[in-house]
Amino acid sequence: MGTGNRALNSRGQSYQDKLQLAVGTLFFGIMIIYAGVRGHKVVTQLPATYRTTQAPRTISHALLDRFFPASQIPTPTYEFPALTFCPTDAQTTLAVISCFRESTATKDVCAPSGQYLRNMTFEGEDVACVTINDIPGAVLTATSTDDILEVTVSVTGTADGSPEGATVLTHPQLGADQSLDSQWGFDNVFGASAYTATEIVGKKLYTIDADGAWKETFEIKASSVMLKIDTTQLKPFVRIEFRYPKLEATYEKSFLVLDMNNWLGEVGGVAALLFFLLRAFSAVTAFLLKRSDSFAYTDLGKEYRTEGFAHY
Repeated sequence: MGTGNRALNSRGQSYQDKLQLAVGTLFFGIMIIYAGVRGHKVVTQLPATYRTTQAPRTISHALLDRFFPASQIPTPTYEFPALTFCPTDAQTTLAVISCFRESTATKDVCAPSGQYLRNMTFEGEDVACVTINDIPGAVLTATSTDDILEVTVSVTGTADGSPEGATVLTHPQLGADQSLDSQWGFDNVFGASAYTATEIVGKKLYTIDADGAWKETFEIKASSVMLKIDTTQLKPFVRIEFRYPKLEATYEKSFLVLDMNNWLGEVGGVAALLFFLLRAFSAVTAFLLKRSDSFAYTDLGKEYRTEGFAHY
């Protein structure tokens, strides 16, 4: 007797179409819900940032080009930061003893016009702070990782029971007429005790907002060691040394574009998975329906010539 392929009849095809439509609608709904939940998470997680030591590349596409406009990407420079020393109480007076950049071959003194007193309110008290390496004076710049900015500041008149030293703020060169209220941060302030040498390693940070505007800040890490000196013979002073371990700037940018790409990748991956499951479901249901004579028949095709009593 001849053989043939099983094929769905009209009833079986109708059942398969309905099942495929139902499951496809379910998967589409799951896809919409997933995309909405993940998209909401992307938006509500902002502001989130990513960092790179490479200057952001411009993209020719007009929509993405505005995130990193070529004209607004700062070229990294490695000038030493302006340093503002603030006393721990109103009775303490600070004065600059020395300030210079020491390199392997030369020693350059800080410009006197870049040193001045700045009145500030610090920890609820009006204090007289000292700023060095600021404009309009010539700003000292690191040309290699061997260059060091060394500053020594005297500390006199500290009240009994108050810490003997200074609080130091590193910030960009702003000038005496600009407020430092917005410059205080988690990573650019440290305390230096009297009779200690404080080693500071720092890096330049360029933060770029969604409009392409950028600002320059510093991130530092400070550690102090006690100097071996006769403290009874010398007046209290604070000494710090600032260096760049690498002549390398860091760029920080909101990563909405990157996270949106991640979101598109996730949604596309889930859509591909659901499409594969839908095709697998269709293949399985077709196989099962073809096993039943109620939903399928045998398509004999060319084999019909071998069927019939005339061949027996």
